[in-house]
Order: sequence, then structure tokens, then C-alpha cells
Amino acid sequence: MLTPSLRYLCLLVALSLQIPCAISADDPGRSVVLRLQQRFDDIGPECANRSAAINCNGVIIRAIRDASNPAFWNPSPENVERKGVSFSYIRKDVGNERLAGDAGLIMAPLGEPSEQPLTVRCVFPLNAGTDSRIESCGTEAFPLPCHLSGVVDIPSWQAHFAEYPGTTSCYFEPTARWFQFSIEVRQHFPIPDHRRFWNEIVIEPWPQDIPEKLPLEALYYSGEGLERARQMQGSFMAATGKFIPIVRIDLTRTPVFYYEPRDQIKHP
Repeated sequence: MLTPSLRYLCLLVALSLQIPCAISADDPGRSVVLRLQQRFDDIGPECANRSAAINCNGVIIRAIRDASNPAFWNPSPENVERKGVSFSYIRKDVGNERLAGDAGLIMAPLGEPSEQPLTVRCVFPLNAGTDSRIESCGTEAFPLPCHLSGVVDIPSWQAHFAEYPGTTSCYFEPTARWFQFSIEVRQHFPIPDHRRFWNEIVIEPWPQDIPEKLPLEALYYSGEGLERARQMQGSFMAATGKFIPIVRIDLTRTPVFYYEPRDQIKHP
């Protein structure tokens, strides 16, 4: 069995060389951290099959407001009505330092096999107020995606975003080209400080009450969110009988993801 110091050294070496690390059977959480960090560091603009990068790299997260909800994984009635569930996408080149909330879900890459595949509907480089949009994506002024509204490069996007800020801007299609563009434009906000904040990914609602079928990879917390993450871990384990690790995210440090056995309400 690896000692704590050797585990940490193993993780650092594995991350730097992008090789697997020998994780003991009683320590599965650190293998999750390794995968998350590898995907976070992978800034490839598309997947091997030329689909959008969200299918194979980066990390997809969803902040959960009500951690006491025993079925926190379900889309809310509002999500179902507006045909969208909001997530964020973090990756080394996204550049955000803040998250939408201090506890929530981490999803596996969307291109991996899953009993309940998830479908991205639209993408925004900044929080976009999707609860007030037409079916979570369009607006009355811009019902079509950005490239069909004349926003096709950095200058046209800068001009558009200066006139129509995040909650009124057009949306990007989740194709490889436009998903990557939604990341690239974050370096060109009219107000540079906006890059510190999260982006928004809208995913089509999934059926209710299927936690064991969802591509849930882990739960996360940041700042003071540990107790909320532990509430969710307890609910998930009670519903499925399966362990799901809690990891800490700190976007201001390297590595970004951390696993501590003492954070878990129950070890696997």
C-alpha cells in the first residue's frame, strides 16, 4: 500500500509524464483526480473523431444549489420546461478562477459510453442567464446561433458582445469549430476581468430518477462547500449503493483537483 507521501509523489509524476499511477484498491478517489487533471491539461481543440472537445477533454461541472435535495441529480421542473440544464466547462485554457457554486457534480466526458448519454444544446463563453432565454439558448434578437447571426471571428464577436453582453448575446453551436471558438473568445472580452468567471454549457434534460445511469464521475467542492458535497454523497450512495468520490477544486493552484479520504462521509 502506498504511503500518503508516495501517493502524492506518484500523482505528480503521473501528471507530468501523462502515465498511469499505481493506485491501491482502497484509494480509488485519487485515480479519479488523475483523470480529471489529465483532461483539464488537455487543450486539444477537438477529439480524435473530430467532434467537439467537450466529448473527450476538459471537465464538465454543474453547481447544485440545494444539496439537501435527496434527488439532486434530477433536472428541475424549470429545467424541463426550458429544455436546458446549465453546466460549466473548465480546462486549462478557459482561464476562469471562479465557479458557479461551491459544490456540485462532475460529469464524465460526453463521448464515453453511458447508459444515459447527454446532449449539449448550446454554448456560451460567459454565464448567459439561460433561465430567461428561449429554450435556454436563443433570444428574440438572436434566435439563431452566432455564426448564422454574422458572428464568425474575433472582431465580429467583440463588436457583438460589446453591444449585447452575456445575458443577451447569441449562442454557439456545440460543434468542434464553434465550441473551440467559445473558448478562444474568452481571451478577448471587452472587460478582461470577465475571463475570471465561468462559462455556460446547456445540456438537454435527462429522465428523472436514474442516478445509476448518469455519467456522474465525482462530486466537487470548493471553498466552504464540503458539507454540501457530503450531503450529496450520502444521498447518492443511499440511492444507488455505489461510492462516488468527493474532490476539491482549486482553479488558482496546480494541480487543480484534490482527493482526501477525510472529506468522504464513507470510504469505499
